[in-house]
Amino acid sequence: SLVANYAKGTSEAATVKAMPTQAIPYSLDRDKAAKNQPITFTFNTADYPTATDVKWTFPGDVVKQGTVVKYGLGSVGTQTVKLSATINGNVRTWNLEVEIREYVVYSTDWAQDGSNYNGFKGSCPVFSPDGKTIYIITFNKVAGLYAFDLATGSEKWRYIPAAKSNSYNMLTVNPVTGDIYYGTTGAGQFYAVTAEGQLKWTFTEAGSMQSCSPAVNASGTVVYISDATGNTFGIDASSGSKIWSYAAGDKGCGLLVLANELLVGTTSNAIFLNAETGAEIAKVALGCTMVNNTGFAVSNDKTLAYFGAKSGYIGAVNLTSRTIHGKLLVGGGNATANDIYEPVVAPNGSVFAGSKSGEVFNVKGDLSAKNWEYAHTPSGAPLTNAFNFAHPCVDSENRFYITAGQASNVSYIFDANGSILDSWSYEDSDTNQKQMGGNNYLDGVLYSAFIGSSSKNGIFVGKYVGGERASSWSTHGGDICGSCCVK
Repeated sequence: SLVANYAKGTSEAATVKAMPTQAIPYSLDRDKAAKNQPITFTFNTADYPTATDVKWTFPGDVVKQGTVVKYGLGSVGTQTVKLSATINGNVRTWNLEVEIREYVVYSTDWAQDGSNYNGFKGSCPVFSPDGKTIYIITFNKVAGLYAFDLATGSEKWRYIPAAKSNSYNMLTVNPVTGDIYYGTTGAGQFYAVTAEGQLKWTFTEAGSMQSCSPAVNASGTVVYISDATGNTFGIDASSGSKIWSYAAGDKGCGLLVLANELLVGTTSNAIFLNAETGAEIAKVALGCTMVNNTGFAVSNDKTLAYFGAKSGYIGAVNLTSRTIHGKLLVGGGNATANDIYEPVVAPNGSVFAGSKSGEVFNVKGDLSAKNWEYAHTPSGAPLTNAFNFAHPCVDSENRFYITAGQASNVSYIFDANGSILDSWSYEDSDTNQKQMGGNNYLDGVLYSAFIGSSSKNGIFVGKYVGGERASSWSTHGGDICGSCCVK
């Protein structure tokens, strides 16, 4: 209704009537997805309550019936889906479009220093608390922090520190505030960055962070770090100020928050500290040499913390008695080539790990025996550096995901019995793209970070492979944020 106001008075109301269009008959949980990544298609039964025979026809004449259908499209580009339904005796049809890309995330665009390449080494991607953003840091001369939107695959922002330095440090996200933490090899360079990509604070008292991942307590109020000489700190998460410090004497290889205790794994000891004061509670010898930058995995009953060790051993610390549970020799005992890297625990209680010398192992949870092993032998013999810094994953069906650091960057999916379910390479088996930056896994997508070389930057890629992340201690840090906190 429209009324015009004139100097001599107002006009009569001019009224226009229109019939509203019918409600949109469908909704999608996403209109952009990666190849084979399921999209949920929902028919609008609220506005079309009498509709029957609801059908969705996908490319290739694949027909799915029902008011709610989940389906992944296998071709890249704009794809047309046909919806049909019988309404009041008449068949109605609608066409809808979705955009399909090859990968959930794919990028090689990293800040560099001069003509140097950049990529990923010793790191591992982690997720925001809501699982909608993934973060990764580059390692070579410019330790840049990058955030990617998982719905669109686009880069959201990047934080490039003013101080240029390498990074071999896994990053951690605060599961309460969403802040991101990571360190570099340069002294006094440990950063807290907000979820919007802004520097929150810098901690300046640590040495080189070519060491274990940071950890965060369950309330998100304290961040814990241990540097390359074993100096361990409790840091106020809001201000970046030091709460306490402890000198472990050996390189920090893993941190684990246990309610009011902090477990510090060094190359030679397991040290239990009071998480509030930093006071030493217990210190026990590991009986083997823990591999640096690997961290712990935790048994499903929360009593054992597993770690990878040099010379082919997997060890475990008893979290209840604060003693060493034991160790199991799984590799060949080669001290220079058979480092065992970060283990992961499957829902069935078995433990997976990969080795620098090119084997994959699955062992019993009590470390009493090895269940099986597999050797990555693309050239006829296991390759050195094949699975170092692999940071593998498991899913709810006890499937194991790991990527080789050498020879065609082969990613594997193993079942619980050691059979290969799938394997693939990126960039047409490009040997410059070697996995040295770890895997993570969420909503059926395996994320991998590659080192690159002087001729090209490394790849960061997320490929939809199916399955669901395990509720056990399945990937770096135990939760999607990599908080290294036992909850």
